[in-house]
Amino acid sequence: MGRISLLLLLCFLLLGQFACKKCECTDIKLTITGWVCKGNDSNGYLVYEGNFSITNNSKCEFKLTEIMQQAGGDVQITLPLTVASGVTSHYTILYTDLPPFSETGVTPYFIVVYTLNDVKCKVEFASQKLPVCDEKKCNCADTKLTITEWTCKESNSSGYPVYEGKLSIANNSKCEFRLTEIMQQTGGDVRLTLPVTVAAGVATNYKILYTDVPPFSPAGSTPYFIVVYALDNVTCKVEFGSQKLPVCDKK
Repeated sequence: MGRISLLLLLCFLLLGQFACKKCECTDIKLTITGWVCKGNDSNGYLVYEGNFSITNNSKCEFKLTEIMQQAGGDVQITLPLTVASGVTSHYTILYTDLPPFSETGVTPYFIVVYTLNDVKCKVEFASQKLPVCDEKKCNCADTKLTITEWTCKESNSSGYPVYEGKLSIANNSKCEFRLTEIMQQTGGDVRLTLPVTVAAGVATNYKILYTDVPPFSPAGSTPYFIVVYALDNVTCKVEFGSQKLPVCDKK
């Protein structure tokens, strides 16, 4: 009994609040407010910047080690974050909305993992509602590419078959389309003057030459093409199948 009394006395003597303090996860208040639109990332996804506030009402040091958005959006903030006992700190946080997208005006939820000395906490909380962004949003899927109307041309000097087709580009986005690369999936030679630019909302056609090289695509097969293009600051790399190759008469 005397030993217990002595320990209790030591707690009070050694600044009891430090030696005997008990910290709870609920002693921490987290908020994200003041969302503003920051444009689009390289994939065309909306980026928001907010004010992340941490109020440490506990008697322990707060240390944030993880933060994630509930639906899988990308969160950027330098970790770990430490906040002393009894202090409120503010940080800038970037949130990129990834599929499945959060509608404007909704409340995104965040999950954080932090410690209060030796107490580990995992908490979910709601941020302020997202604003409506005026920035144009252009996605790779907004553009449609097709190659049709293949016709047989004369073989090249190596005897490889050459085809001429119609490359159609429909730019259904709000951004300028700029094609910088096109290649055939198995290494066939593709001839097209680059770059090709197509204004927003415009559909246009171009003549394309394709030389079939080993391993050859059989007549009647569907050659696949890979293109790299930009929609303003969004870079896209897309693979698509063309119309089937015709059967060419061999001389």
